[in-house]
Amino acid sequence: MSVIAIEDVKRYLRVPHGYDDLLLQMLIDSAEEEAIRYLNRETLPRVGEINESPCDESSSEDSSSSEVDLGPVSPVVIEGVILLIKASYEATTPAEMAGYRQAAETKLHPYRVCLGV
Repeated sequence: MSVIAIEDVKRYLRVPHGYDDLLLQMLIDSAEEEAIRYLNRETLPRVGEINESPCDESSSEDSSSSEVDLGPVSPVVIEGVILLIKASYEATTPAEMAGYRQAAETKLHPYRVCLGV
């Protein structure tokens, strides 16, 4: 189940109709999964959370077991995910797709964790 609502994606992409809802939902799921992998996280980061996840497996186990509501997904992260969706949904050339994807990485990069040395 996606964290980002299809209504938010449709508003950002200026899609007023419901004809592409199934496609957009698939793209949302795919983009969220890609962003999570890129960020080296288990979930999308929440508001105010930048590089706060420890890389130590034992301490990440402790934090994931708590049932604290961390709040909404960061708006910057949502915009990065939507840019990944936009690359698949709207781009008409490989260069345009690459531009959207690069913009998405720029938005998401501050939230990456466990980058190593």
